[in-house]
Amino acid sequence: MLRGVEMIKELCHGTYLSVQHATQVTIFAVGSHPTTGYNVYFEPYRMPNTYALIHERPQGIVGQMVTPFAVHTSYYHAGELKSVRVIDATGNHEVPVVAVAQEQLEVAHGGGGLPGPFKLPLIEGETALREDARAMVLTSAPGIGYSSGFSFEEALKNAITDAQHHLPGPHIPDLPLKIEVTSIGAEIGGFGGVHVLVVHVIASI
Repeated sequence: MLRGVEMIKELCHGTYLSVQHATQVTIFAVGSHPTTGYNVYFEPYRMPNTYALIHERPQGIVGQMVTPFAVHTSYYHAGELKSVRVIDATGNHEVPVVAVAQEQLEVAHGGGGLPGPFKLPLIEGETALREDARAMVLTSAPGIGYSSGFSFEEALKNAITDAQHHLPGPHIPDLPLKIEVTSIGAEIGGFGGVHVLVVHVIASI
């Protein structure tokens, strides 16, 4: 929130994606605003598996430039979930949930088809170390990144950084990170000429 700028809470609108890995459900939203200063987040609604996409709209002097946003929220749900509901300024949206199996998270060493800079080395004793880590913490987390310059490499790096921030438990620097790209999308055109590439990933250790 900007200091000295009054914020008005109201429903936002965006484009949605949802994934489920085991009991963890994650909902993603991407979109843009015509100015800077907006604060965007998901808020649980009064019905199960339902979230509202909220933004706090600034009042006063703000930057006059189109500003993309990318937010997500996670929660736990026992059993397979077919869809979640998102309520926004345009109405109710049933968002299909994509099941992400463990084997889909395990991309091959050498980057799994990702560009060269993201190749992951094989380390000695990796199997034992990986199993020790799995016993200590939940070993996967979603990430989302975007590039206003429409650069896949920039969006991917941002998504990986975001996922690393959401991996729970202690940081284990010698444990290689596995990355699975689950979605690549874009928002183009509209008022102000939005030109944003969005990449969703799942990171696992």
